[in-house]
Amino acid sequence: MTTCGDVIVVGRGPAGLLFSSLVAQNRGSVILVADAQGSFPLWGGQWDFCNYTDDGEHVLDPYQWWQQHPSAWDEVRDASTWTLRWQHLMTLWQEIGIPVPDRVPKLNRWMVTPLGQLRPTYWVANWHFVMERPGPLVFVDVPGLVDFRAEVVARVYTATTGQMAKTFRLAVPSGWRRDWHALNWAWFLDSKAGQDWLGQALRDQVRAGEEAVVFPQILGVDHCEEVLEVAQRVLGRPVAEVPLPPPAVGGIRIQRRWEYWLRRHGIQLVSARVTAANRHSVTLQDGRALAADAVVLATGGILGGGLEIQPSGSVRNTVTGAVIGTLGDQLLGAVGHRNWDESVPVIGRMIQGWNPDKRGNGGAMNLWTAHVAYQAFIGHTALAREN
Repeated sequence: MTTCGDVIVVGRGPAGLLFSSLVAQNRGSVILVADAQGSFPLWGGQWDFCNYTDDGEHVLDPYQWWQQHPSAWDEVRDASTWTLRWQHLMTLWQEIGIPVPDRVPKLNRWMVTPLGQLRPTYWVANWHFVMERPGPLVFVDVPGLVDFRAEVVARVYTATTGQMAKTFRLAVPSGWRRDWHALNWAWFLDSKAGQDWLGQALRDQVRAGEEAVVFPQILGVDHCEEVLEVAQRVLGRPVAEVPLPPPAVGGIRIQRRWEYWLRRHGIQLVSARVTAANRHSVTLQDGRALAADAVVLATGGILGGGLEIQPSGSVRNTVTGAVIGTLGDQLLGAVGHRNWDESVPVIGRMIQGWNPDKRGNGGAMNLWTAHVAYQAFIGHTALAREN
């Protein structure tokens, strides 16, 4: 296998890490530059395919939706291409150490929100609670955690689904403070002392039953599988989590494991702010210049983070200063993720006909733009060598 060239990727969110992984798997070299956390701490870790119609109705079969809306596919018009890309992500995450099912889902499944409502979702790590159809549940109330009030969640869940929902409240551990948020709980439960406390607390408080037990997403950061195993062993029934608002523990877990995997594969991570970029180099705020065969911007972020919205409705790239689209019916126009010879390629951005906020297709957007840009990068570097 020949190497595929070297590239500078700006941004450490889902699109940036995925594109970097594609290059690393083909023995290319990557310098990943970012001055902030990226969008992982803003979301729980689910990659959605397509969750809603334009009318806000739930989409249960995202493949069928895409086939019925070919204009949103661009040149990806068959289900087999999507399946191959999801399979690649599944295999990659398994190698990274992010637990996922052994098969790519065929349909959306149901996930409970922190408000107790159901939402369709496609791709999640195994620590998320998802179900094919609603059933009776037990929700865990955690002291001081304002983002997840188990009684409210249970009441809304029952009203929405007609299924019974129980609650129980955890005791507080030694050293607990009222200002603990989800990440504080997760760091505590990563420790041996935290896991011992959780096991004892569950033995003392939870009655026998068969319903799945659903925690807010607090069950550890680096050792969440061990924490889940403790809870499942004590309870003797399924245990999983509901993603919470930022700081999102699930997204932080994924980012930490993914970046560790990239470092092991020789990817260089540089903490710096990019002030200018062109097709072959970037300038950092401290004056340094980095050069490569190509530069890729993965700075879009969740909900358009990294973009500057002008009063006129135009959307400005905060790195290059270029206007990349205009707000309107399509939200953003096409942003040149393949145009290597005329502009800096952009991935992980809203593109024409796609709206992650409205349709819930942000995961597919990241997956699609990263793969298309990667194929173009392979062709670009091969052509450069021939010339």
